[in-house]
Amino acid sequence: MTEPINYFVIYKSKNYSKVVADLLPSALDGKNFNTKNLNMLIDSLNKLKRYDEAVNVGKKYISEVLPNTYALGSFCFSVYMAKFLPHSKDEIVKPETIKTVEWLIEHAKKDPTFFVYLNPLLIAVEYHLTRQNFALAKQLMGNINPDQLKTERTEIMVEGKKVLLKSDKMKFLKLKFDLAKGEKEFETALSIINQLIEIDPWDIWFKREKASLLSEMEQYDESMNLYEELIARRKEWFLYHEAAKLAIKMNRNEDALKFFSKAFILGDKQISLYTWHLFIDTAKFLDTTGKNEESRWHLDYVFHSAINDEGNKPQEMLKFFHSSGYKPAPNPDLRTLRTKMLDFHSKFQFDSEQLEGVISKIDEGGKSGFVTSENKKYFFSSRDFKGKSPSEGMIVSFYTETKVNRKTNNEELHAVGLVVKK
Repeated sequence: MTEPINYFVIYKSKNYSKVVADLLPSALDGKNFNTKNLNMLIDSLNKLKRYDEAVNVGKKYISEVLPNTYALGSFCFSVYMAKFLPHSKDEIVKPETIKTVEWLIEHAKKDPTFFVYLNPLLIAVEYHLTRQNFALAKQLMGNINPDQLKTERTEIMVEGKKVLLKSDKMKFLKLKFDLAKGEKEFETALSIINQLIEIDPWDIWFKREKASLLSEMEQYDESMNLYEELIARRKEWFLYHEAAKLAIKMNRNEDALKFFSKAFILGDKQISLYTWHLFIDTAKFLDTTGKNEESRWHLDYVFHSAINDEGNKPQEMLKFFHSSGYKPAPNPDLRTLRTKMLDFHSKFQFDSEQLEGVISKIDEGGKSGFVTSENKKYFFSSRDFKGKSPSEGMIVSFYTETKVNRKTNNEELHAVGLVVKK
């Protein structure tokens, strides 16, 4: 009489292929399959990275899986790898992904250091926060203490650069901040964002969140100080846009115009679908300061350029035009409007006097270089160069602006707004 095969011994010897080859056919057809081998089969499939098959086996024998701690743990891992992980970076969370998330939160081992439990939980909290379901988001967070979470930060390479990922603790604290801010518990939110800044003082987005929060708390001076610090480190159109709106609250109209102009110039290469709110806010501001014609340029341009963007008109933008009663000019020349706006904003975006110089050096790859004026050299980025590609010997006009050297973290005077002299 043939002795029954002991699959536990085979499994422990890490011969996962043998376990799967012998057990999977009988498990799928439901004949002569001993469910005491269920965990070993599911886990062997996981070890072989055959996650979809592991999920199918687990679903077929779900009534046996649920009361079996080991089988359930293996099945949760299969579900995570096959049904959650491929969609964890989706910009829009799919309904089926949320169902998977909810199932994992319910059935996975409730250990805040266990990624199969924690990562779906974080996605679920973020999902409900964006929908302002604050009570449910708070319930999902439960009694997890950030001090229970991992603080290690993984370093990865992205396009040849080292990027330090956020730790589990940082991710969780960020969601607690969003919850506190959503519920208008500003002091709590401020305490949390200060914790995050203490963990990573160089994270621009944490300081941006703090600047925005301080503005809501009407601590305008502190907020503006932060925005000016951020802008000195990183030139982004949305930072200038936010600073412009803050300057309006502070009755600093000259600064607001400068910030709007900076935002427009930097955001010019973005499609209108992303920057429509900048155009509308700029138009409102210009209208209140008596620049009615310039205001209309912005409204006409953003309306028609967004319509031309494959029909993806932002609904909030359309609500503005409907509620305001503004009727855009029919069929304007968008190129002419854009040129007018560029010329207008170019006059206000810089504080310094315009200088003239010669491009003395172009770095390899053409992404940056130096311009010499009156025996002084100024570094420039090609993104600040208008018109033709820069080349050595070109005579240019330019302005100067204080920027932070990312290599040294020191402030330097750089050349910006370079234009070839005719």
